[in-house]
Amino acid sequence: MDSFGVVRMTLDLTTLGEVEIRINDVEQPYRRDERRALLLALLAENDKPFLRETVAALLWPYADQTLARTNLRGLLFRMRQNGFDPFLTLERETIQLNPAAPIVCDLTELRRIIAGSPDATAGVRALNLHSGPFLAGLS
Repeated sequence: MDSFGVVRMTLDLTTLGEVEIRINDVEQPYRRDERRALLLALLAENDKPFLRETVAALLWPYADQTLARTNLRGLLFRMRQNGFDPFLTLERETIQLNPAAPIVCDLTELRRIIAGSPDATAGVRALNLHSGPFLAGLS
């Protein structure tokens, strides 16, 4: 809760090892729609907007462009219904994670540690974050 009594939502993405998606420490199921996890992982790794066309082609590589874009719209609609709205910045042609939203991603943190100046605890922090292969468990 912030100083105005408003509950601030936080999105936590675990992408190293078994994938976990949590909003305010509540696990968000994705097994019926693994593309949700893939989309979040993709967006978390880029601080710039993605063209919707590109994201649709990545998530539905065997569909024609019209069907892929329709599928992406449906995925985004379901995500917004399930509490992801504050974390997404959706424009007509682009999509990205909201840069102002509190989002924690283990891979982003690992990259920050690696890019920073090495100290005695950097290696330990990096090892603690890495709990398995990237996006383990997704098919």
